Amino acid sequence: MFFVIHPNVKLFINHGGISEVYEAVDVGVPVLGFPLFYEQPRNVGNLVDAGKTLSMDLLTVNKNDFLEKNQRDHRRR
Repeated sequence: MFFVIHPNVKLFINHGGISEVYEAVDVGVPVLGFPLFYEQPRNVGNLVDAGKTLSMDLLTVNKNDFLEKNQRDHRRR
């Protein structure tokens, strides 16, 4: 998954698997997490607590919520 280090990557959208979490933290790319099961909610939750990630629920997300949350986070940076 070395595409995350590409300079054009501005946001990494993933499920919060530990390998992706390590890579995103190592590279410093912001993450939008959609955790599904097993350790993923904990992984994403830890990144949210650290201020490195936004988390959304894959089953309830809609276009407006997605755009609003990402715009709000982008303005904070």
